[in-house]
Parts: sequence; structure tokens; C-alpha cells
Amino acid sequence: MIIRRREASDDINRNAPPGSWSSNGGDAFFPRHELRAKNQTNLMNNDKKFNDAYYLQQFRQFEQTHSMENVIYNELRMRGYSVDVGVIPIAEKDKAGKVTRKQLEVDFVCNMGSVRYYIQSAYSLPDETKRIQEIRPFRRIDDSFKKIVITKDIVQPHYDEYGILTINIYDFLLDPHCIEK
Repeated sequence: MIIRRREASDDINRNAPPGSWSSNGGDAFFPRHELRAKNQTNLMNNDKKFNDAYYLQQFRQFEQTHSMENVIYNELRMRGYSVDVGVIPIAEKDKAGKVTRKQLEVDFVCNMGSVRYYIQSAYSLPDETKRIQEIRPFRRIDDSFKKIVITKDIVQPHYDEYGILTINIYDFLLDPHCIEK
């Protein structure tokens, strides 16, 4: 009986398509070599995709506004603040009287003990319209914690009519106590 099974398997091997596992007399290494070659091709394609993604990431467009936010965040963390993003939900009526819900964002809500600062990062404040856009979230916050706009523009530190301090990034980085003044 065992001999019959062996003969049957020999018939299967002889009738198998060329290049299949059965056609090479049951040699397990031949098909594995084929599979490995296919996998190596797939790995090379994956490496190419990975390299393409890496180079796209390395040479993507550099945005100075994001870099400035990262610098401010890192500086605040180095100074010992816990830093969060603030979200202010608002409801506004449009000209037709329809109420729309929106969310305003404060870039940084910094806490250390009982001290809290709200900080907006603005790469540039070229005109009053941009300034109003940046301080709009601050005007919706109903507490007395200090509100600060940090800009790359060269400005003298000053408070506006709403009590919001505007300073430049260089003063912020070089003088750790400038936001306390």
C-alpha cells in the first residue's frame, strides 16, 4: 500500500507544470528560491518607495511659521511651562441671521503653578487686519491672565488698548523674563 502511494505521487510530479514544486521531484529549495527572488524584488520596490518618501519629506516646502511655532514651544518647555493648545468655541450670526458655530485657537496656553500665559505666534503683522485676526481669540477669553503676541517683526514690546503684549521673537528668546514684565 505504501508503494502505491509513492507511485501515485511520482505520477503527480511527472504531470506537474514546469517550475512548480512538484515538477522538480519534491525539492523544497527550488520554489523557496523563486519566492525569495520575488520577495527581494518586492523589498527593492518597497525600499524605493521608502527612499522616495524620505526624500519628499526632507525636501518638502519649509514653512517659517511652523518653525517659529516649534521654536516658541521648545523655549516654553525649556523654561518649565506645561504647554497646551487652547480652543474657544464661539457662535456668530451672519448677515442673514443664521447662527454658525466656530472654534478659535490660541497657539499656546502655558501653565507653571498658578501662572498662566496665552500666547499667539504671528510670523508677521503687516497691517491692522492681520493683528485683529491674531488677537481675536484673546478678546473672547474672559479671565485676567496675560495675553501675548510673539512676532518676527522688529517691534518694541508694547501693550495695546486691550492689555495684550506684543513682543518680537528675538526679545522672547534672549530675555526669559520679558513675558513677565
